[in-house]
Amino acid sequence: MAPMVRASTTPLRTLALSYGADWVYTEELVDRALTGTIRVENKELGTIDY
Repeated sequence: MAPMVRASTTPLRTLALSYGADWVYTEELVDRALTGTIRVENKELGTIDY
């Protein structure tokens, strides 16, 4: 799948992998969406969330 705004959420990427996708990418981010975010460590998943 090519990167697409609002169509690259984690559940969709996981589903694409289960249907045989070789590669998936993280969501596209708009720079302004990053301002004012809070960094949170998700210990259950071992990820960093914003």
